[in-house]
Amino acid sequence: AAPKPLAAPVAAAPSNPFAGFSGLTGGGSAAASKPEAPFSPPAVLPPAMAKPSLGRQLTSPNDGAHDAAAAAAEPKIPSQAELLPHWEQHIKNQGTVYRKAALVFAKVCDAAGTLDTVLGGKNETTNTYKPGDLIVHNPGGERYVMRSDNFSGRYDVAHPLEASEAVGEWAKVEGTPSVEALDKEGFKAHRPVGRIWAVTVTSSDIAQWFPSGQFMAAWGTPMAVEVDDMLCVPHPTGGEVYRIEKTAFETTYKLDNEE
Repeated sequence: AAPKPLAAPVAAAPSNPFAGFSGLTGGGSAAASKPEAPFSPPAVLPPAMAKPSLGRQLTSPNDGAHDAAAAAAEPKIPSQAELLPHWEQHIKNQGTVYRKAALVFAKVCDAAGTLDTVLGGKNETTNTYKPGDLIVHNPGGERYVMRSDNFSGRYDVAHPLEASEAVGEWAKVEGTPSVEALDKEGFKAHRPVGRIWAVTVTSSDIAQWFPSGQFMAAWGTPMAVEVDDMLCVPHPTGGEVYRIEKTAFETTYKLDNEE
């Protein structure tokens, strides 16, 4: 007799990739005798299968150390205490004596406040003032704060000029308000009497001492500094290092022996 034809192989039911994981299909295994219901993913996945968060859960346990290292790598802003031992003596030894030649306007503060010193659209520094301090107005629109004892050592406070006397001496620099406008604000004109030692800031100075482009001023807030600015020390008293922006220096200072 002819052999019976072989029955066609029965295709195995596709296995459930999640079979055997309790909590995913309700238990069971690929060898269970009952046919499995079609797989429906649970509404809430267990922790092992949950989608990763894009928040702080993915951060490395070393992130704290990384953040600390990044903060340590940021350029430091040197303080006056760190600058003075080197720069005061360096400026006195290597610098040149200059005198301020430009008239300034100043008014005494009758209340406390804060002043941003802006020159050429850049914030040079920020300082607070209290009653009795002075706001000084340089040619070119720059305003800054001075303590009364510092001001009296650098400007003739005994002989302020009337507005009419100051017109001929007030520097004609772009951005400078008129004598009349300053007079209406309560500013009085004063001739300078102070001198300074000063040196020009070099690119190597910036790299070695001021990589952040700033240092802490004597009044405790950062002061900007760039290549070709002037670093200055009051003559003859010393005691602080400060910066004068290069253009402001050129328009307001002369060599001490220059007429």
